[in-house]
Amino acid sequence: MDFIEIWRIAQVLLGIGLVIFVHEAGHFLAARWCGVRVDVFSLGFGPTVFSWKRGDTVYQVAAIPLGGYVKMAGEEPGDEERGPSPDDLNSKSVGQRFLIFSGGVIMNVIFGLVIFPILYWVGIPFTQPLIGAPTPGGPAWHAGLEEGTRVLEVNGQRVITFPEILNEVALGDPERCELLIQRPGADATETISLTPQRSASR
Repeated sequence: MDFIEIWRIAQVLLGIGLVIFVHEAGHFLAARWCGVRVDVFSLGFGPTVFSWKRGDTVYQVAAIPLGGYVKMAGEEPGDEERGPSPDDLNSKSVGQRFLIFSGGVIMNVIFGLVIFPILYWVGIPFTQPLIGAPTPGGPAWHAGLEEGTRVLEVNGQRVITFPEILNEVALGDPERCELLIQRPGADATETISLTPQRSASR
């Protein structure tokens, strides 16, 4: 496994961890806003890697990053044995408890509404739908496509990235494929047809 693969796996884990953190933060903030005592705020499951306590809450990062939880007073069976308390979850109204349990989803929606416009404003890298040097004897070569030809549509479906070309061809008619293209340096577009060719199995 090379560095790039390790970095991609790390990115996935970091992304999952961020989404979980935002979700659990929604439960946490809703609970605190409704006056419920939060005993533990954990990012991850399993053994604790490190933790600290602030007020009544223990904040911790656990070894397995694929999850997380917020432990609230009065939430688990047996907590009621200590007697009723105004900061227990069960002491709150139905509306407050609904808000607390929905807090994670609400926070994820808010996070998406904030982060996606920022990402699209900054820009997201992608592979443009440009054809490389055609393989002699291949479908693109037989169709007379040149290197740098931009594919705009495949079988009537608009494509924005190169992988979308492959997906649309694979899902389309195995005997015929229609492309809307723009040749290098040209302003006009044209439609061509070609016959897909199945790659030899390895």
